[in-house]
Amino acid sequence: MEQPSPQHRMRFHGSGGEYFGIWIVNLVLSIITLGIYSAWAKVRNKQYFYGNTELAGERFEYLATPKQILIGRIITFIAFGIWLWSQAFSPEFSLVLMLAFFIILPVIVVRNLRFNARVSRYRNVRFDFTGRYRAAYLNLFAKPLAVFLAIVATMGISMIAGEGSALAEGIGSLLAFLVIAPLGYAWLFKNAAEFIINHYRWGEHSFAASVNTRYYVKVMAMAALFFVLAIVVIGIIIAVLAGVIASSDFAYRFDELMEGDVIGAGIGIFGFIILFYLGLFAMGMIFQAFIRVKLRNYHFNQTTLAGNIQLKSELTVLTYIGVTLTNLLMVVCTFGFAMPWAKVRMSKMLADATSLQGELDTLHSQNLQSQQGSAIADELADGFDIEIGVI
Repeated sequence: MEQPSPQHRMRFHGSGGEYFGIWIVNLVLSIITLGIYSAWAKVRNKQYFYGNTELAGERFEYLATPKQILIGRIITFIAFGIWLWSQAFSPEFSLVLMLAFFIILPVIVVRNLRFNARVSRYRNVRFDFTGRYRAAYLNLFAKPLAVFLAIVATMGISMIAGEGSALAEGIGSLLAFLVIAPLGYAWLFKNAAEFIINHYRWGEHSFAASVNTRYYVKVMAMAALFFVLAIVVIGIIIAVLAGVIASSDFAYRFDELMEGDVIGAGIGIFGFIILFYLGLFAMGMIFQAFIRVKLRNYHFNQTTLAGNIQLKSELTVLTYIGVTLTNLLMVVCTFGFAMPWAKVRMSKMLADATSLQGELDTLHSQNLQSQQGSAIADELADGFDIEIGVI
């Protein structure tokens, strides 16, 4: 009988207490040196998390140097400073800079992915990203622009055809944002995922994935359905509470507003506002968790290495929400000092949900020579809060 392929689970061995020592030293030295030490801090943090991540008995390595990170941060700081200065003294020039930034964004994405891959090593073999700028511009610039223009054109045509009719404009808006936008987003995410995953390499071995637009449409539709149901539930809860309060002694709080007791009346109003925003926050957290978990699992489960090593992800939405929510409460209640434990808990959760299936021990790879490059694009992505990646 054919033996099943072995499954190699990823493990994270770090601890919150151990990482706290690194984190607090990094924080203090970064403050004392006015941010200069933050380049060394980033390298130490990356080395800690890479070095404590194990797969099939081997640990990962992070190879970037503080000098690379520091140079990238200095250039990013200067670029960000010029942009802020232009906003104050020349809004037109600021707009030109912003447009130029979006035009070169695909280049930043490719160089960021390439740098992060090449400074990562497993079993003494580096990773690499071989995506080309031309493909990046096609998938990350031209196609998103086409979807945007399709949305604008749909709304414009409905306005022209309806000759000012509110009904026609409403139909055009619904068509644009409930049909074209979700389908376009699913199509864009599918292209971006295939572009990124299919250009990763480990030594001479390639990662490969074939994803389907229909799955993204399904996830978007389920998320949208949840969004509508959540709005209805929040509305019902608030309406019920308002009825209970109105039929109780708290109703007099609002009447006191007419008598000059602004503070007393404001208690009930403020409570409703807090309840509403808490509901929106919870809804947003669940919405984000659902999409992130479903797409992460899908991308991993559709990806192979060297044609026969299957990547797997078994993350659940409830687990992700639980860890995210408790991490948030820990950080808020400790004024940020529980951040190391929060990061370690998140890393453990993601590692425990990740595995590879196949004969990894018999897969030999040679370390192809490649220049690491600079960290400028990496720091630009961090500085302008650009989230790059599909997992």
